[in-house]
Amino acid sequence: CRTIRSHFGSSSVHDRTQGRRWWCRRLVFGESGVTLTMTAACRIMTSQPHPGSQDAKASPVEQAEADAKPADVTPLASMASVFWQWAGIVVVLLGVASAHWGVDRLGLGIDPKIAVGFLLFAVIMAFGGIGFVRRLLVEDETKAPLYDEGVRKWAGDTGDRYWHIHGKRYDLTSYVSQHPGGRRAIMLGEGQECTALFESYHMTELPAKVLEKYFVDDKGVQPYFTWKQDGFTAEVTKAVRNYFRANRVPRVASWSALAVMWGSFAAVLLSYWRWIHGDWRCLVVLPVAYWLSGSAMLHNGSHFAISRFPTVNYLCEMIGSAHTSPHMWARQHCVGHHQYVNVPQLDPDLHHFRHEPEGPHGDELGWRCTPKHEHLSKYSKWRWAFSYIPFWTTGVISFVRDFEFCMERTMYGVLVLPGLTPLQRCAHFFGRIVVLLVAGVVPFRSIAATEWSDGGSTAWGLSKAFLFIMIPWLVHGVIYFCISQVSHVNEACCPKELDNVLLPGQGGDWGKHQILSSWDYSVQSGVMNILTNGLNVQSAHHLFPSVHPCHLRALAPIVSAVAERHGVDMPGRQQDNFVDALHRLWEWLGQLNDKA
Repeated sequence: CRTIRSHFGSSSVHDRTQGRRWWCRRLVFGESGVTLTMTAACRIMTSQPHPGSQDAKASPVEQAEADAKPADVTPLASMASVFWQWAGIVVVLLGVASAHWGVDRLGLGIDPKIAVGFLLFAVIMAFGGIGFVRRLLVEDETKAPLYDEGVRKWAGDTGDRYWHIHGKRYDLTSYVSQHPGGRRAIMLGEGQECTALFESYHMTELPAKVLEKYFVDDKGVQPYFTWKQDGFTAEVTKAVRNYFRANRVPRVASWSALAVMWGSFAAVLLSYWRWIHGDWRCLVVLPVAYWLSGSAMLHNGSHFAISRFPTVNYLCEMIGSAHTSPHMWARQHCVGHHQYVNVPQLDPDLHHFRHEPEGPHGDELGWRCTPKHEHLSKYSKWRWAFSYIPFWTTGVISFVRDFEFCMERTMYGVLVLPGLTPLQRCAHFFGRIVVLLVAGVVPFRSIAATEWSDGGSTAWGLSKAFLFIMIPWLVHGVIYFCISQVSHVNEACCPKELDNVLLPGQGGDWGKHQILSSWDYSVQSGVMNILTNGLNVQSAHHLFPSVHPCHLRALAPIVSAVAERHGVDMPGRQQDNFVDALHRLWEWLGQLNDKA
């Protein structure tokens, strides 16, 4: 009660923000009253009130000492924090599944699906309250907070609704409906410094000519990187453009790539049916098949690389949206990561596992991926965190982080998310509920019911249902973690010359920065190209994101030849296999986190 009262009694804006973050995470994002009670009890018993509460107030001297030496986090406390988050989700699953089962058994004449819908609404209202609904439905005009306000102009907040390209402003509002790539693609650049998006998604001269018709003035935000006519980016783009013209092949998915993708998706549907009926083999088959189909659909669809038809790309995004919503993924991956890969102040992917003390996950272990981030004492225990965090990667993003990003309108404080309309926020929230139903409630009820009908005990039915829900998420999470992290997190991909203060043009040639921040492995292996969804040829992918991964093996020698002419040792950056790349990741994390 004391912890609850202190959060509601917070007076300052910062306190209210921190308190709201904590409450949203504990009460709205799938966590139950049991989770809240246990978490509050643990904080009271250990005298650790949450940051933002009045009980956390200290004298200026004490506060300065606390800031200088952040509170240590033990492995047990970190794992307990993660456990209680998921325990809350399981309790919600139990409640919803029981309600569905009970309504169906009682024969009240009510559709169980409608009853479950009302129950979910009641849970949201009971635990989230009117405050959450108000935040969901009312526009928020306040500025999203950033850790480094000096990069706001590059972090997605230029202060207007224009498209900023090469230091010029363009008003493309009237052109949105005519855009060949669809409305969704062009709207990613609205209100943004989007030179990198424009250059990387257009390999011909025609878009630049169309752009001239919508010129406004020269008062646009100057880009952080450069695109010189005689630079690496211009030369490699010309070489790749000539390759596609000479071979007369489209840059989108080939028929063989589509066969692999849709064949894997058929395997997902089949294994899902067997999974919800308790087939143990599907605990591995389902997440692997989903990685090869759903994850590939989300990734390649968001890059508009599957089809020339925008509707097909968006449909594929929706199919692959189990571990994150298409809206959040496009902002995090396409806008933040691809434009500013491995720039500490601007790439959200460098912040996934930091768990900084002032954030909502500050009571959990973590690690840093770049020497530019401050070393915290808890990072020395990064091997403990590494033993379980990779498994939770996609589950936490889907059911926790997506909601935090949506409500706070910023991603880790490094990327500003455009304000969603009330309808868009409701659609986003509804999409996560659908994932919870399809990947949680339905299989939980079905698996438990199957065991009970076969004469199994209540305890075993619930235990098996819990295992069947969790294991596919864990398998998919570790696949996603390993393949995504080895591509950028090692010593050779983290340039140490990046300054703490970013200036226009300081980043140098954009394309050269992309290949120096990416790591390739098993480049010419067709098997690895399929198993990694083409991410093993990361440098070519970052240079040309709208080219489907099935073409990247052919582009690798072209990129390598141009890079060597510009002083980059590409053979040395492409000699590893997957195990070597994993070893580089492990060694680099050890160098960064074992000591400051």
